[in-house]
Amino acid sequence: MNKIFLSKIFAPVLFLLIFAAAFAFAQTDADVAASSETAKAKIDALSQNLQNVGSQNKKIRLTRELAENLEQSGDSDDAIILYKDILGYDDLSKKDTFKYNVKIGDLYYYRKEYTPALNYYFAARSIYDDNMELNLKIGDSLLNNNLYTLAEKSFLDVLSQNKKSDYAKRRLGDIYLKQNMYLKAVQYYESVDRSYLNRQTVINMAVCYRNMDNYDKAIKLLTGDSTYDDDAEISFLLGMLYYDGKKYEEAEAAFLKSIDADSGNVSAYIYLASVYEELSELKKAEDCLDKASKINSDMAVTDLMRARISYKMKNTAAAKRYAQNAYKNAKSPFVREQAGRMIDFFNGK
Repeated sequence: MNKIFLSKIFAPVLFLLIFAAAFAFAQTDADVAASSETAKAKIDALSQNLQNVGSQNKKIRLTRELAENLEQSGDSDDAIILYKDILGYDDLSKKDTFKYNVKIGDLYYYRKEYTPALNYYFAARSIYDDNMELNLKIGDSLLNNNLYTLAEKSFLDVLSQNKKSDYAKRRLGDIYLKQNMYLKAVQYYESVDRSYLNRQTVINMAVCYRNMDNYDKAIKLLTGDSTYDDDAEISFLLGMLYYDGKKYEEAEAAFLKSIDADSGNVSAYIYLASVYEELSELKKAEDCLDKASKINSDMAVTDLMRARISYKMKNTAAAKRYAQNAYKNAKSPFVREQAGRMIDFFNGK
């Protein structure tokens, strides 16, 4: 069967496949539009029915149903208003008062409005103070609000109820990590059941080990699961760990792998340039800095490294120019100070 004959068969088949795909997308769009219209019609009908209802129980039921439909349609503002209306009804049961306070708190939490979320969670906790799920939500809200001491207490309260709560242990680790209490953080992380460790917790543990100068343990943790083989962030972290341990060839491989997974990671190019500088491969270092500059031309640290590499390549004029650019554009005192020292050195001071 020759190539011309194959192309004659393949062309109409390809056309049919493309047409079928386009038709499927058109159907999907039509279905979404129809679903949206149905949801709107249901919301309108519930709103109308709510205006003509007399009994409180029926009002509460219809208000709740309308709020749930608004929530599903993405209208959290009106859903919150309606749930608050329910809380305002007389003779609302203790159980329902708890439930709707939590519901309103959840809606605020999903919007990352942690202070109002906490107000409603605390109102719910005043009714049932031993509800473990609620205490976890309170702990999360406090942590997201950077109220570490209160968040710590909330998760410790959960552990006092359930010593096996891996979620509480993990979040306590997060609290201590945010406060640079690496040993305490890792103690909680290590107590979490291994089947419950997620990607972020693995990264957090490795960060703790790195800050405790335990590079081997961090590397073993990150390389022990093939799930993360193509993860740009984990490859980048591995590169930093190898670089810290002066294992430059391993660091090079890890940074290249990170860049392969995410070519926009400017930090990976800068670290890779540092690796090549250590290996005296200065042209490769320059190429990496060129690529970093294409991604972000405003980074003073790139010019700072260019100055050092240009000097090593015996191009003092370029080194001076890069050092001056770094000093002028530096956003951190550290980079500005280093650039100033370079300028003084080049000027013979």
